[in-house]
Amino acid sequence: MAVKARISLSYVSLIERGRRIPPIHTLAVIAEALNVPVTALLSGLEPGPNINSEVARPLTTFIQHRGLGPHEVQSLVRVAKLMFDAEER
Repeated sequence: MAVKARISLSYVSLIERGRRIPPIHTLAVIAEALNVPVTALLSGLEPGPNINSEVARPLTTFIQHRGLGPHEVQSLVRVAKLMFDAEER
């Protein structure tokens, strides 16, 4: 999976052990490599100390209800980055 997702084996290991929280675009690549929806990687997770479930839940629900795949999630992240980067200017 790491090779197919073009992610180092050590980074995958850190994710699996909970030592790293990957950004959504990395989750999209992993989901694509595993041939599962991104929401499959997110469901059942307890929020970490830096994750506010009240903020993350609507995004996860949106992805699920729209049936977004990895490419659509990557596009969504790009749009969000452009939107918030524009606000900083």
